[in-house]
Amino acid sequence: MGESEKKALIQKLEAISELNDRASAITRKMKTYTPEDNYEREVIPQFFPGDFDSSEERLDLESSIDHSDEDAIEQMASEYDMRYAPRKPAEPRVKEFEYRQDSESQSKQAKFGCFSYIAGAIGAFFLLSLIIGSAEGAVGTIATIAIIFASLFVFFRYKIKLIQKEVDENKANALEVYTDQKNTIMFDYEEKLRNYESEAEAYAQTRENFLQQYSEWRESYLECQAEECEIAKKLEADRVAGVEKIEAEEFNPVIQEMASINDIIAIEYLPAIKIIIDLLKSGRADDLKEAINLYEDIVYRERQLQLEREREQQRRREEQQRREAEERRYQEEKQFREDQERQRQREAEQQRADEERRYREEVRARKESEAEARKREYMEKERLRKESHRAQMDRIDQERKQRDAGQAQCRACIHCGHCNMSIHNNAPTCTGFRPR
Repeated sequence: MGESEKKALIQKLEAISELNDRASAITRKMKTYTPEDNYEREVIPQFFPGDFDSSEERLDLESSIDHSDEDAIEQMASEYDMRYAPRKPAEPRVKEFEYRQDSESQSKQAKFGCFSYIAGAIGAFFLLSLIIGSAEGAVGTIATIAIIFASLFVFFRYKIKLIQKEVDENKANALEVYTDQKNTIMFDYEEKLRNYESEAEAYAQTRENFLQQYSEWRESYLECQAEECEIAKKLEADRVAGVEKIEAEEFNPVIQEMASINDIIAIEYLPAIKIIIDLLKSGRADDLKEAINLYEDIVYRERQLQLEREREQQRRREEQQRREAEERRYQEEKQFREDQERQRQREAEQQRADEERRYREEVRARKESEAEARKREYMEKERLRKESHRAQMDRIDQERKQRDAGQAQCRACIHCGHCNMSIHNNAPTCTGFRPR
């Protein structure tokens, strides 16, 4: 293809490209076309009724339900009650009066009661002995003992009565405090109940007024919605008519003009016509067929590159997942090793503790054994000492007896006083003994 033919081809393709751009712009215009809303509203929207502290509060209640529902008034009444109805105070639950005697007074009563029973029993015993006359020689003593224990019985019962009186006073005081607290609670409840009834009465009137205003507002709202629905239908018809007008007056002439001059490139290549023109202008293609083939090659390479990028991304994701899995496995193994090491240390510490405990037990057993041996040795020495002492004492006693016997024999001898064998002789017998 000569230069003049190539130049003419490029000019023709540029004209087709320009028409294609105009067709695309008109298509976007048709898609985004919005007709002007010049319709007059006969129904004027009303402001949502009610007194509110802020516009957000008003909007929150207004948007809480769908006003087109058949039971919209009941729904709005429920929403209004949930937000603004006064809450009835809960009736207080007052526990029944319960008094628990302190343990000290109970202990004292039990102790004095036990003492009184003992004193009464002893007094009754001696009094009975006095009556039946079983102890004739000790009437005064028995009477005195009976009176003493009777007095103790009376004293202990009196102490019990004093403690009971104190308990009754404490119980009465506690009951008085309980009654005051109960009356205060009930008074507060009744006051709150009266305030609630007053607020409920005022709220009922406010609620009735609001629902009446809401009912009127809803009728206006539904009329406004119906009117807006009709206007929306008209605007949609205007939009369709406007799009058809643009299509007839602008789009179709461009399409017809393009059809009249485009006899060289298929419709599917129109989106890439600028690229084809650049390929021809840059000299990378000499004719239209070569430019289209080159474009197809470019698209193919781009597709292959895209696939390669996707595969690379997939490979990176898999590599990242593999590294994460390895890291996770490494952390799990590390955690396992650390757990094993901690377990080993615990077992080693337990083993050391067991060994130390066994060592202490062995030392204690050895000490106890040594102590037992020393005790046995001491007891054996003590036994031997006692036996030696006892033998020595027996010997001394035997000698004393012999000496006493010898002295008695000397005193009973006729030669006592002028005998050569004096009284100091310890012999139990004397050959010169002559009784007096």
